[in-house]
Amino acid sequence: MLKENENGVLIRMSNRPNVSVIIPVFNREKQIQKCLDSVLNQSLENIEIVCVDDGSIDETPKILDEYAQNDARVKVIHKSNTGYGNSLNEGVKKATGEYIGIVESDDYIESKMYEELYIAAHKNDADIVKADFFVFYENYDYEHVYNILSDKNKDLYNVVTNYKNDRRVFEAYMTSWSGIYKRDFLISNDILHNETPGASFQDNGFWIQTMLYSRKTFFINRPFYHLRRDNADSSVYDLRKIYALCDEYDFMRKCLIKYSQDMDELLPWLWKRRFLSCLSDMCRIGYEYRCEFIERLSNDIKKGVELGEIKKDTVDSKTWNAIDELISNDKLFYEKYYKFKDAAVKRLDDAKAIVVYGAGAYATRIIGDIQTSRFADKLVSIAVTSKEGNPVIKSRLKVQEIKEGAFPKDALFIISIKQGIEEIEAILKKNGYSNYMSCYELHDLL
Repeated sequence: MLKENENGVLIRMSNRPNVSVIIPVFNREKQIQKCLDSVLNQSLENIEIVCVDDGSIDETPKILDEYAQNDARVKVIHKSNTGYGNSLNEGVKKATGEYIGIVESDDYIESKMYEELYIAAHKNDADIVKADFFVFYENYDYEHVYNILSDKNKDLYNVVTNYKNDRRVFEAYMTSWSGIYKRDFLISNDILHNETPGASFQDNGFWIQTMLYSRKTFFINRPFYHLRRDNADSSVYDLRKIYALCDEYDFMRKCLIKYSQDMDELLPWLWKRRFLSCLSDMCRIGYEYRCEFIERLSNDIKKGVELGEIKKDTVDSKTWNAIDELISNDKLFYEKYYKFKDAAVKRLDDAKAIVVYGAGAYATRIIGDIQTSRFADKLVSIAVTSKEGNPVIKSRLKVQEIKEGAFPKDALFIISIKQGIEEIEAILKKNGYSNYMSCYELHDLL
């Protein structure tokens, strides 16, 4: 039965919840209340909330049970610590809603989120509806909007699509928590999270399965979900977690093979994505682990080449040349692209403070390199010529305009841009900063 809500929108009314919201939780006593309150405050009232406590040893279990006692919509599953993937799979099993939503226990959501997503899903009979989201830093009282689709793909917003009709759906931001999924769609296609230990990258395998099997996907260009980026306990700040990315790509490959369609196109695409993702995420890994990780990546990519799943004529020349360098001699590859040059190390050792100029992709790489090195404590901020169009916070660092007196006088500036280095050097000199180097002096970049 359909019933008109206060906004004049028809909502399906039944004993079955419209949306089951799954919240996997492990030791989140400081953040779980804000998260739960935001879900309970949804304008779509016909929901159930399935909290899966993954063996928490702080006050989290007690807090969850108190919420369950006060609101019949809250259900709590207490279990041993078996990891994020298993928690979500158990949540889906227990859920009874028409659609499934996922909320991380240190995040929160807008009150209209599930009403808006459910209306779009019901109107379009969609398997999946996904929306834009906010990234927030609570310690800095700052947030900004992320689009789930890039500028070149914005025509995919607010239309029903799938990967068969438009391969660009694979370029959408890889999230599981910014949308809802028809439960029958997940069950009938046996779509599960990978159950490897820990809580890293397991949304990747879930994402690729949903994109493969969905026949009706709908993207909304409005943000509802608030993603925390200043939780020091987050798995993204674990310096060894990148190894889980390799395991997840093995899982994703198995998902593709099980799917069995369009393999000549999809397998090379996945291998290229694996190669580039691992290199990009090197900035998350501690310097002491990088050499061994490059060896692991080289061995993994060699397998793909030997299987004929990635080869010269299936990727662009730049990517293939980098792959060839890696598998030919991984130690030389590491020395060339991921080890600080000796002259740069001396300058970093001598520096009392380090400032990275730039807020783009190259800067992200350099910031990550420094944050995972012994020089991390010297990195004080990010510099830009103008703050217009730039974030206020990036990688847990403040972004500041280049002005005289804004930075330590003797700080070492690392200019992390691809072009216009001489122009930035002139701006630094004009504002009284004479100690600088380019990112290419630090190490080579792919």
